Amino acid sequence: MLMPNGLQYAFGMSSASRIYNQLTNDPVSWRMDSITDPLSNKLTVEYWRDAEQLYPQLIQYSGDANGPGLETIKFSLFAPR
Repeated sequence: MLMPNGLQYAFGMSSASRIYNQLTNDPVSWRMDSITDPLSNKLTVEYWRDAEQLYPQLIQYSGDANGPGLETIKFSLFAPR
């Protein structure tokens, strides 16, 4: 999705960022995979799947169109729900 300000958002680019209907296996929800700005700076998101929910697991930024970012934010689950 290209925005008027030049930011490009990518959603559901792989099965790891999609939620599927359990009965039909059709995708019903798409999560953001990446944001790229007009200068090719890039932010990517990886998800952790818990049943039919997706939670951010890793965000990488300061990257470019050729690779992931050098800076990371890692999320962790401390206790079971």
